[in-house]
Amino acid sequence: MHITIWSDFVCPFCYIGETHLQLALKNFQHKDEVTLEYKSYLLMPDAAYVEGDSYAETFSRLKGMELKQVEAMLQQVTNMATKAGLSFDFSIAKMVNTNRAHRLFQYAKTKHLGNEFFNRLYRAHFTEGMNIDAEIDLMQLGREVGLEQDTVQEIFHSDQFFRRSQTRYCSFTISWGSRRILLCYQRQVCLFWCSTC
Repeated sequence: MHITIWSDFVCPFCYIGETHLQLALKNFQHKDEVTLEYKSYLLMPDAAYVEGDSYAETFSRLKGMELKQVEAMLQQVTNMATKAGLSFDFSIAKMVNTNRAHRLFQYAKTKHLGNEFFNRLYRAHFTEGMNIDAEIDLMQLGREVGLEQDTVQEIFHSDQFFRRSQTRYCSFTISWGSRRILLCYQRQVCLFWCSTC
């Protein structure tokens, strides 16, 4: 069985959904036959980190939503994450453009470190408040998973590993023999986060 995950590092429902998937696989009798592959998807390509602005303020401005509505939504997402055994902290999270991080992820895949890198960036973004668009933070994260630092710097200053998203939404695709199943997150939930869903 091969599971393809179209995701972005800043998609909370992707992170929560993949956590549930990992828990389910633990009890799956064919778990040793399952492979996971991440693919790049830009959830909010227009996002940009503004120094001093909170995650909620940036999201409110980007989506044209009332700040109180955004704060309530983030609390709901935090509660969902807690139930899944995750720790989200939107008080320190930074809403950023993830294009640069995805380019580094594409490089990580060539070194068979893609899945490890993807999960490390989930934690860096949602739990640790790192700026996953900042060169210094991405250098550190790349070093932690074993990426060659000289190559990482070259990627930052070139158009290497540029990829365009090839799907319109975050999703899991499960392929098992001749069967293929597409699982995507609830559309009404995705619409809060992605105007292109």
